[in-house]
Amino acid sequence: MEYANTLQQGLEKFNKKNMKYSSKRSVSVEGEAFLICHDIAHVVFGCDTAIYEKGIVKIWITFGTTLSFWKVISSYNDANDFQLFRMYSFLHVIKNILRY
Repeated sequence: MEYANTLQQGLEKFNKKNMKYSSKRSVSVEGEAFLICHDIAHVVFGCDTAIYEKGIVKIWITFGTTLSFWKVISSYNDANDFQLFRMYSFLHVIKNILRY
């Protein structure tokens, strides 16, 4: 690691770098709260927004928290996060699923 950041600094850098993904989304209050936690997971695990790294975060959130699988799915739906996957081709998604 080149340098250490506080969690707040890391979150600010992550949000600034990825503003294009979140600026156009309409999100519920519950979805917004979930996205903050989701973005923190990106920072803590050092994951970018490439589909493989988003997948790593989704796996950690699904299996590394006390949320149930259906609560995680519901939270991603509240956050309107599934629309990001429309940016990728089906083949791209399949290749990355196999990498997990």
